[in-house]
Amino acid sequence: MVGGTLRTGPHGDGGYEVCAVLPDAVGGRRPSDGPYAPQGPFPPHGPYAPQEPDQDPGPPHGLADARRRTTRRFVVAFAVPAALGAVMLVSAALLAHQLTACVLRPADFAGLRTGRTSTELARALPERQFPYVPDQVADEHPEPPGTVCAFYRSNGSLLEQVDIYRLCYADSRLVAKDVLPGTRRG
Repeated sequence: MVGGTLRTGPHGDGGYEVCAVLPDAVGGRRPSDGPYAPQGPFPPHGPYAPQEPDQDPGPPHGLADARRRTTRRFVVAFAVPAALGAVMLVSAALLAHQLTACVLRPADFAGLRTGRTSTELARALPERQFPYVPDQVADEHPEPPGTVCAFYRSNGSLLEQVDIYRLCYADSRLVAKDVLPGTRRG
């Protein structure tokens, strides 16, 4: 995995020596001098012969590759889920803002009068319209012909379906206001 060499052979007066040389850095260098340099009389030929210092020990992989794989696994195991969690948190916060920024209070809805212009009504309306009108509600309550309608939520509850207020305009004047029942699960 990390490279290096292992040599064994007879040594001195009938003894036996085992010499293992491991790279001392990611680049795969071998210690050729110093206290850990291979020493001793090794047979010049055969499986116990010392390697020449300029001989390539093989491809430069091992420890460096293992570190890269470990880093990659760390990114996959921790950083990617953390990033996805952050995206989901931001998305949930954005959705919550969208749903609460389109709430028309029931008292304000009751105070709206048909015949008034959209400019006159703008002060009483929320900053946003409700963008997610359920298909079932829209199909059961079609818009009056020749009108453009805006939809608002009746309260800020994020965990349940709520009634939807529909305001329909023709020539920038409010011509119809309706309460569309929220769909109920069950």
